Amino acid sequence: MQQLPSVIYGYGVGAAVTTAFWWLFQIFCSIFSNYFSSSPFQGWSPRIQFTVFTWLTHTISYFLINGSYFVLEHYDLLSKYKLPRTPGQIPSAALRVRTFQKGLLFHALLEPIILYLLHPILQSVGAGIQDLNAPLPSTLSVFGSCYLGIVVGDAVFYWVHRTLHESAFLYQNIHRMHHEYNAPASFSAEYAHWIEQILSNYFPTSLTAFSMVWHPTVWVVWLFLRSKETYETHSGYALSLGKLDLFIPILSADSVRYHDFHHTNGGGLASRSTNFAGGPFWDTIMGTNDRWLARSGEQYR
Repeated sequence: MQQLPSVIYGYGVGAAVTTAFWWLFQIFCSIFSNYFSSSPFQGWSPRIQFTVFTWLTHTISYFLINGSYFVLEHYDLLSKYKLPRTPGQIPSAALRVRTFQKGLLFHALLEPIILYLLHPILQSVGAGIQDLNAPLPSTLSVFGSCYLGIVVGDAVFYWVHRTLHESAFLYQNIHRMHHEYNAPASFSAEYAHWIEQILSNYFPTSLTAFSMVWHPTVWVVWLFLRSKETYETHSGYALSLGKLDLFIPILSADSVRYHDFHHTNGGGLASRSTNFAGGPFWDTIMGTNDRWLARSGEQYR
């Protein structure tokens, strides 16, 4: 429990980083303001804006970030940051091809449909994203929204993920597919049964959207950085800026080690699994990371 204050502080750091990137995004938008003011999507309905903005952000982050990690792995770059792997933990070429095919199908076809159908549900509870022309929120409002989003997303992901491991039926028929990767690798984060995609990915993100009304610029930055964290924790690369991490906290090496332990040390039913959350907060409260704490992640240091 002594780790909890630092974890709560980490939530604040995550919200602060997102807010800082939102400011940078505003600068970018101001530079190209003439284009944005005359762009076709100004006349789109909120439903189309939500669908297109969310889909583009998620798809670009998926291929850009995972593609970068694939290049690092394929050409053996930055190998000192690569977490240890046994020969049996290296994914086969066939598994990688299936992963890419499913990812392409999901992003090109299924995701736009899901988002389009999701928007009316968000509107029915007074949530979702505002029109693009809505006034920009205050910095404090952005920070608060992001902080709440991180807290909600972390809690929902923990309980959904833990349930997928505790239920033998759900694990065997749904979640086991994700654990065909007994060690995470590039593009593996979203290699999952379509039901799990909804439960573990869309459900936490949707609840975040349900919890408040987001300005489109905040939503885009939020979604990109949350996607980046998901792909990073499955990359197998604990990248670090060294001492600069304290001042530029944009990498999540500790989270990478934490979730990597989940895949490489059990990853099956709850009785032999550990580290269900993306970070230690909920696992520490519920006592589901005892093996991690006992071993202190020594093999990753």
